[in-house]
Amino acid sequence: MEEQLVETVEDHGLVEEGNVVIQSFSQESLQTMHDLNDDIPLVQLLWWEEENGELEEWMDITPQPDEMTEENFKEIGEYAVGIGPHLETDEGTQVLDEAFIEKTQNQDLLIHVYTINDQAEMKQLLDWGVDGILTDFPDRLHAVLEDQEKE
Repeated sequence: MEEQLVETVEDHGLVEEGNVVIQSFSQESLQTMHDLNDDIPLVQLLWWEEENGELEEWMDITPQPDEMTEENFKEIGEYAVGIGPHLETDEGTQVLDEAFIEKTQNQDLLIHVYTINDQAEMKQLLDWGVDGILTDFPDRLHAVLEDQEKE
């Protein structure tokens, strides 16, 4: 699948036009795509869930956010331009905070948070300085951005 996706992206000039970012939970798939074309911006999606009172990343890519080291970020940075974490677990435990966003960016990685549909959460994340927000409701995000421009 990776070869076909890279070929399609290349055939349509999406990298040169800056119109593509590929995200995946599969570290192996992203590494394969990076090997095929290291100009394609890739984002490593991450999902932490609660296990025995601890946060564990379900694909075992990283430790919990507050335990991530420079080495963890560097490993991802070898094939990706950023990470895509979620804001909260299914149980409602907040996974991210402003310090984690800053820590990620200090390691020269972008941070695109998913899937944010609540406008208050969008505003909070933008105030914290995230590089991107994935949402099912772009009109809501657009309204938040407009409100921030007025402030």
